[in-house]
Amino acid sequence: MVQDFLKKQLETKGRRLLIPQEAGLAIVKGAVLFGHQPSAIESRILRYTYGFNLRVPFKEGIHPESNKVVEDDGQVKCKGAFRPFVNAGTSVTTGEVIKKTITLGSRETDSLVVYYRTASDVILTNDRRLNKLFSIKLRDILPNDAENRQPMTYQFMFGETEVESEILLPKMNFCGKVSYKFKLQ
Repeated sequence: MVQDFLKKQLETKGRRLLIPQEAGLAIVKGAVLFGHQPSAIESRILRYTYGFNLRVPFKEGIHPESNKVVEDDGQVKCKGAFRPFVNAGTSVTTGEVIKKTITLGSRETDSLVVYYRTASDVILTNDRRLNKLFSIKLRDILPNDAENRQPMTYQFMFGETEVESEILLPKMNFCGKVSYKFKLQ
């Protein structure tokens, strides 16, 4: 049905729809190849957008008043905001590193939560369309004298089926590593 509709639409514009024979078999062959030789797959297109639970500058009319907070330095922020660091549709190669510099919102912050989503209009982490991927307990990996408010470089490294995370504190010449194994989709 879909093929017929597309063929008709394209024919009216003087174009043709080409459908390779055994197109479904190509997916099975790729899965078998990946099972036997994972390094054969060099890149993948991400199905999800990945991001953090962070405080961002509060925007009237976009963020709910209930999420509005005033920081110690007087900045008005939105707590519980979803801040993407890599978007769905992005092509990533095996071993690629995506870096994002972030500053956590308060001294009480004890974890960095990473979420994923398919919906494009999610702005808060309490949205039911957002899924928690993992949480990094900062007190378990950061040095005792680290201040939460200093900029941190977060690295997300894509492996074959594993994602490795690093938190870098440039001021302290520190690198904390955390590995997570989950199915990349």
